[in-house]
Formats: sequence, C-alpha cells, structure tokens
Amino acid sequence: MAKKLTDDDISVIIGKAISNSETISDGKLARERMEVERYVQGIEPKPMHAGDSKYISRDVFDAVDSCRATVLEAFLTNGRVVTFRPERGETVDDAKQATEYTLSLIHI
Repeated sequence: MAKKLTDDDISVIIGKAISNSETISDGKLARERMEVERYVQGIEPKPMHAGDSKYISRDVFDAVDSCRATVLEAFLTNGRVVTFRPERGETVDDAKQATEYTLSLIHI
C-alpha cells in the first residue's frame, strides 16, 4: 500500500509539474492557437495575388460556433476537470488522492 501523501508532499509534486510544464504562451500549441485565432477573426487567409477577392466566408466558423455549447457540455458534464492517472498499479491510491485534493482546491 502506498504511503499517504501529506499536503507538503502534494505541493512539491505539483510545484515540480508546474515548473516542468510549458506556459500557455510557449510551444507549438500556443503558435497554433494564435494562427487559428487569426482565422477566427477573419484576418486570414489573405489574398494570394493582387486583384483577388478580399471576401472571407465565415460560414464554417458560424456553423461550428453554433454547436459550441453542445460540444462543451459533452466534455464538462461529469464535473471532473482534472483526473490524475496512476503510472503503475501501486500508484492508484496516490492518483486518486491527488485528484481529490486538486478538485477540492478548485471547489468542483
């Protein structure tokens, strides 16, 4: 049976995970989000040649945006915005404890 983690143990584990993670403005994902945002705002795509139409259709965006609430509901219905998964069989209790502790911190 795994030893029960104290609040200090959990704080150290989470601190290490945070320091090893990328921030929201780092990395490939952030660059992709910025590119997607330019398309959402209608800035992209730019005309390829002089004289090409500058009209940008937002039909696909509007269709996807109209489904956003339904899609988000599917992901958020269980209320568990975070779940720690065990790395090995003996870490099941640790993962469960870390999940419960984190959820209690964010008041879910």
